[in-house]
Amino acid sequence: MKILFDHQIFSSQKVGGISRYHIELIKHLPADWKIPLFFSNNLYIRELMSVPSFFPEFQFRGKNRLLERINRIKTVSALKKGDFDIFHPTFYESFALEYLKDKPMVLTLHDMTHDRYPELPAAKWEKREKYAMACAADAIIVPSQFTADELMACYHIPAKKIHVVHHGAPEWHFKMLPVVDNRFLFVGGRTFYKNFPVVLKALKTVPESTLTVVGPPFNDEEKTIIQSLGIEKQITQKKASDEELTELYASSSALIFSSKMEGFGLPVLEAFAAGCPVICSDIPVFREVGGDTALYFDPDSPASLAEVMRQNMKTRCTENLAAQLAKFSWQKCADETYQVYESILKK
Repeated sequence: MKILFDHQIFSSQKVGGISRYHIELIKHLPADWKIPLFFSNNLYIRELMSVPSFFPEFQFRGKNRLLERINRIKTVSALKKGDFDIFHPTFYESFALEYLKDKPMVLTLHDMTHDRYPELPAAKWEKREKYAMACAADAIIVPSQFTADELMACYHIPAKKIHVVHHGAPEWHFKMLPVVDNRFLFVGGRTFYKNFPVVLKALKTVPESTLTVVGPPFNDEEKTIIQSLGIEKQITQKKASDEELTELYASSSALIFSSKMEGFGLPVLEAFAAGCPVICSDIPVFREVGGDTALYFDPDSPASLAEVMRQNMKTRCTENLAAQLAKFSWQKCADETYQVYESILKK
């Protein structure tokens, strides 16, 4: 079986959950694969193939869009050649549809965030393109039952076309590092639906705690909130490599994941893999991933989060992390994805 992936996410994303998903899927697939690329600045792609970087030392307006256009030439060429059994795009732009002819397509749809929050940047574009690709796909893979339900509700896609295939857990080993007392961790983007201000307000009411934030520098609005709450000395912002992030997970009291909307929640498994407890919003998708192992709080209540933080500070429980983690693996993800491929080819 030959699977053709495309260039999209490897042109636009340097690091991130979607490109990590595709890398891990491809690494574990029992099938031949191809990713047509001229260049890529993605940090994970070199785990699979050798590809030159695209002006890595220079940043300029439109750089990613230019890279996407250059790499699209190679994807279109591969589509026209037709030397593949299934096309599996890495994102939602629908340019490929005119070149597919009679070849089947399997689409991974990661979440419905831009549909639920139309005020997000590029939401109108993403909804239009994602809808076109979802309708055209022979099968759709989603990472959670929650996302499957959202997809059916938003797009009225029939259930028989949707396959729930959970993401895998990172292949890390539990790190036995000294835990920094009362230090919590926040990882990733802080767009409004990530609900970061609730974390800051909770931090204010637990003055003996600190928070390390891994991600982009604070913006002006966040700086204003931090200053108004008087928590400057309780909070640290930094960037971290994968290895550094693993060590931060392992040495923190808990990960705080305050988002109100996710398609899966990979940081939950990252934390578990490093032996770190998780405190997360009480929303369906986190219940699906975290099970009875994670600790939950009302995402609209700083007081609820503060209460769970204090509970964790009294007892940092890690005894059930391995059992929950064992339910998720990239090999299982790849095997179930391969089964979806087979089911499409048998039609």
